[in-house]
Amino acid sequence: MSLDLTKSGISQTDPGYLAIANDLQGNILTSHGRNFTGQLLVRFNPAKRADVRAYLKKLAITERITSAKQQRADADLFNKQKKAGKVPTQVFFRGVYLTAKGYEALGFTNLHQFDSQFQAGMQASQADLHDPLVNDWEGGYQNEGDALFLFAHGVEPTLRAKVAEFAAFLRDQKLAKVLAVEYGKGFTNEVGDHLEHFGYVDGVSQPVFFTQDTPPDRTNWNPVAPLKLVLVPDPMGTPGQSFGSYYVFRKLEQNVRGFKEMEKSLADALGLEDDDAERAGAMVVGRFENGMPVTMSATDKKVTLKDNQIGKINDFNYGQLIDGHDDLKGGRCPFQGHIRKTNPRGTGDGESPADERMHLMARRGITYGDRLIEPKDEPDFDEMPTEGVGLLFASFQSSIGEQFEFTQKNWANLSSFPFSSPDITGIDPVIGQPAPGEAVSHCFPTVWNDGSPGNMKQFDGFAGFVTMKGGDYFFAPSLTFFKNL
Repeated sequence: MSLDLTKSGISQTDPGYLAIANDLQGNILTSHGRNFTGQLLVRFNPAKRADVRAYLKKLAITERITSAKQQRADADLFNKQKKAGKVPTQVFFRGVYLTAKGYEALGFTNLHQFDSQFQAGMQASQADLHDPLVNDWEGGYQNEGDALFLFAHGVEPTLRAKVAEFAAFLRDQKLAKVLAVEYGKGFTNEVGDHLEHFGYVDGVSQPVFFTQDTPPDRTNWNPVAPLKLVLVPDPMGTPGQSFGSYYVFRKLEQNVRGFKEMEKSLADALGLEDDDAERAGAMVVGRFENGMPVTMSATDKKVTLKDNQIGKINDFNYGQLIDGHDDLKGGRCPFQGHIRKTNPRGTGDGESPADERMHLMARRGITYGDRLIEPKDEPDFDEMPTEGVGLLFASFQSSIGEQFEFTQKNWANLSSFPFSSPDITGIDPVIGQPAPGEAVSHCFPTVWNDGSPGNMKQFDGFAGFVTMKGGDYFFAPSLTFFKNL
């Protein structure tokens, strides 16, 4: 039975899915779930093409590239052991992703069936995305690589030892040059929700593809998505059997101190004091630090209840009534709020809600960098880093142009999205990148729950605290592709 990519909410026992699960790489339809990762960007040795192909083939044949089927089996075993009170077995997750240049390095020159942005590479989109000039990227990313090898594990020393061993193997066998190595490390708050470096719960709103992963509450926002959001046929696999996904990777450095100081300046400008001051950051991000969506809060204060569900709230939209009021005018969550800019939930301009949802991605990023004081411990300004920490952004999608690039260009970077009047929305204050010479300005409500034009106060300069340091576009091929090398 062939897999229907238009289906939403399939079962993991669906015959069509089972037929392809052993050929599909893991981490696409569900996250690998590990707290530590190592990613190696490499360039293959052109003099060793045959050896490189043979090695990649061996990885697939010996199951050292994790399939979706194996990922689920590993997760089921882990959860079963944990539930029984045993120490769960820790196993590696491994993924291998190729750039267009990587395909060419392996001897494949006809790539016309692939996504056009993928063929061109991320550097070709630098100006359109308002990214820094390529010469300002970190050195390992200035010259495009061929492949990205992902390792993930639950124990950091074990993960780092494996990555070092693999890098040494590539060097000793002269198979590839390692251009960059990135280590990811997850941070959590006191109830186990994942945090990003600015201190906010992250990764809450994700597309869901399996019925087993469907949340019980989805009255106001249903995250269930069709497989076609992330899967495409692998042009170099078995027709009807082999699928893959486009993988976008970007290293995003965060100036934590600068961001939090600007939050304080915004709070001062709006006259927000004491416990109410956190609302300034909540309007910038769209959630309070504990994950409560600011649009759902019935108060202008942070919800302090230590409820382990607070940071997982995703069943909301901006037309939803909270204490008799919707948020269609941005009186609680302004239109420029990060989670509203990057997922308008039906309040964008000019597209149907269904079309709008097709721009979403399956995000698989992880924080990087060490902290003397973790975000959950509420460091003082002078204890916050200004560089060296950030997000290893990663996403799977079926179209780089219609998903990642659309989100960055047409939503995050576009000051007039979703509206240009009566007040211009402004860029996303978290990940938005203004055009060269563009002034950054936003309007925030001074009175809670009042989105009228007369209640808006202009605030300038909230941008530039996330800096793109490098990245590229990849494809996650089927295991059949690797086995046929």
